[in-house]
Amino acid sequence: MSQLMAPASPQVMYSDGPEVFQSSQQPPAPSYVQTYHGSHAEITPRIFGLRRQTFWLVLVLLAVVIAAAIGGGVGGSLAVQNAKLKAYAFAQATTAVSVTPSGVYSSASSGSPTSSSAASDRTYTPELPNNILRVNGTCNSYNRFQVTVDNAVWEFSCNPGTDAGGNDIAGLVAYTLQHCLESCIRTSALNYGQKCVGVVFSENLSLFYQKYRANCFLKTNTTKKYNLAEVMVADLRGAVI
Repeated sequence: MSQLMAPASPQVMYSDGPEVFQSSQQPPAPSYVQTYHGSHAEITPRIFGLRRQTFWLVLVLLAVVIAAAIGGGVGGSLAVQNAKLKAYAFAQATTAVSVTPSGVYSSASSGSPTSSSAASDRTYTPELPNNILRVNGTCNSYNRFQVTVDNAVWEFSCNPGTDAGGNDIAGLVAYTLQHCLESCIRTSALNYGQKCVGVVFSENLSLFYQKYRANCFLKTNTTKKYNLAEVMVADLRGAVI
């Protein structure tokens, strides 16, 4: 029968090797951080929080933008000024002076006067009398009309709607009442032995031209008057000045 062996008692062994500590028993880490080579890391210099290269790049871009803005403003002002000068020069070059001689035209008139800028070269071709319906034969509110002949002012009294029969010196075409009265004064100044003391005038030029080839009749006497709506009698009162 075999003999039972008693368990061996625990043994304590001593060793001179390094001791191994648990993680909870390791000593604290040092208060500074060392690089791999044992020297401190180099700090990159900055300007306003930007790297030096970035700062200079931004500064150059700002300078370019400001220069472009100033150049655009000056260029725009010069362009506007040049446009104004060109417009003014164009207006001066295209401005024309129109000279139109005085005359009386009906609304149905198709003729036009021919004129030039020089007064000595102006020519005027009046419309044919039978193409003009009416001409101006209005006196002022006092039924007076004055004309100037040879620096003298002559006054006539107007009698609208009145005719004076007989005693005619001549009949002529007058495009205005003024032309008719001036003819009366001129006829008396010729000293032909007949003095014009008044006229019979009609504004209906076309109608009277077709009937009598005249609308202005110079008279040696206008005392015999009667009513006629289409004409008027203008009596010479004398020289005012």
